[in-house]
Amino acid sequence: MEQDRIIKLIFAFKVKYYRTIKNASYQELSEKSGISLSYLHDIEKAKKYPTPSKINALASALGMPYDELVSTTVDKRLQPIVDLIASDFFQIFPMEMFGLTPSALFDLFTEMPDKINAFISTLFKIARTYSVSKENFYVAALRSYQDFYDNYFGELEIAATNFMKSLDKEEISSKVLKQFLYDNYGVSSDMDQINAFVDLKGLRSYYSVKYNKLYINNELSEERIMFLLLREIAFQYLQIKTRPYFTTILETDNFEKILNNFKSSYFASACLMPEKKMISDIRKVTTQSRWSSDLFFEMLKRYKVTPEMLMQRITNIVSGHFGINNLFFIRLHHDTERKHYRMSKEIHLSRLHSPYSSEMDEHYCRRWLSVGLVEELKQKGADHDILIDAQISQYNDTPNSYFCITVAYKEQRNPVFDYTSITIGFYMDNHLRAHFKMVDDPKVQQKIVHTTCERCNIMDCTERVVPPTIIFNKEKNDTLLKAVSKLS
Repeated sequence: MEQDRIIKLIFAFKVKYYRTIKNASYQELSEKSGISLSYLHDIEKAKKYPTPSKINALASALGMPYDELVSTTVDKRLQPIVDLIASDFFQIFPMEMFGLTPSALFDLFTEMPDKINAFISTLFKIARTYSVSKENFYVAALRSYQDFYDNYFGELEIAATNFMKSLDKEEISSKVLKQFLYDNYGVSSDMDQINAFVDLKGLRSYYSVKYNKLYINNELSEERIMFLLLREIAFQYLQIKTRPYFTTILETDNFEKILNNFKSSYFASACLMPEKKMISDIRKVTTQSRWSSDLFFEMLKRYKVTPEMLMQRITNIVSGHFGINNLFFIRLHHDTERKHYRMSKEIHLSRLHSPYSSEMDEHYCRRWLSVGLVEELKQKGADHDILIDAQISQYNDTPNSYFCITVAYKEQRNPVFDYTSITIGFYMDNHLRAHFKMVDDPKVQQKIVHTTCERCNIMDCTERVVPPTIIFNKEKNDTLLKAVSKLS
């Protein structure tokens, strides 16, 4: 945000704030200042910055000095709000996308300035203490955006359907997609150069504007290469100008790049797994009274996609066409050498669900199917590279139960981690039971789970890997409080 935009916002807030505390209506301020009602509205919405003569008239009408009204320096009571307006968070968070305007926020500020100030100050302290980055804000905003739309985007579904019709191919391949990119957009493909440079070994793809060329890592599987080609087609076909050039976003200078990267990936998945076919396949799953992984293996084989692509796509379709949008999606990576699990992606629809990412280096519950299936896969050895299973997870001391479907698989040539698991957890309610018959299958294992070992009060848990330190600390504090209460 340019400096003049910040100045305009601060001025808008100050005019609104001082008008409010003086109990002056728009009409009264208009009459005293000689400024029209519509112009006053535009000032307080930060759409216009008045001329010096109008500022002077406003200052006089509000009973304050000209310099005080135009200054970006404010007293301690208002400073947190001004800090927020000038902060990176205010600049990067896509508030308009969620129906939030500066004017609406100013209304909130002026109604409860003390409480809002305290809240804003707390946010800044938390962000600084835990090193919350611009990228963290962007990713959180994207997940909220997905939740806002139930992770189903009809316009992208239509665009993908229309594109596949125009391609007019019974079966697509990387060769077909490369040719389409070149014939229609002049984008050539290079499969060799990335691995010619040691520092680029882990890079999946890069689009060069200078050469109008898409560089792809030739060590990737065919399904991943097709996804990357379709992702590039999405940028071209949808005429997306603000976009990232790397598969993994390294340029986090604005939210629009993050959002458009998501849209291109959604488009690619919708092309690989067409909407109508997926609806039919998921209907087969939902009508089964007994759990079986066979239908999921069949979909992986039929669509020629990765497990993560399939599971992500399922969340789109069940939400958009079956009304099942009370769910979570998590991705765990496992480093065998360090025996460490890391949650690298989480999506929560309808609510914040019980499993969540821990940035405090805590140990995720080993009773999770996401963890258990990886451990089972490790034990099976070289003869197995993928497992799919289901589990009903009851979160201890809560009413929350989830029907979890997990795919665990070995990573190929990944230098950072060895195994990945993808889990969709469907919140167990009457709506789910009405659609997913298999949730009542007695053969589906049921387990009482928690979030992390450190927070778990299931003391007889045989899967525990570290003591429940947070529980112990709480008990210690409770004991101290009880002892203090006995002092005379």
